[in-house]
Amino acid sequence: MSDFQRVLRLFSTIFLVSALLAGALAGLDAWFHIPLADFLVKKLADIMFACVTACGGVIAGQKLESRNHRQRD
Repeated sequence: MSDFQRVLRLFSTIFLVSALLAGALAGLDAWFHIPLADFLVKKLADIMFACVTACGGVIAGQKLESRNHRQRD
């Protein structure tokens, strides 16, 4: 497994865990009316957005690397 795949797997795992936690927290808030739930869901959404942005950056960087590598050959 390459470093590229490891980084993508890390960010996708963080994204998945954040999404699951946000969904569970929203459900708990609907049932029990937790005071900080809105704040926590927004923070988890920020984390998910950062993961999507990071994955896009990693993929773009990988494409640039492969393009530069092809030009050298």
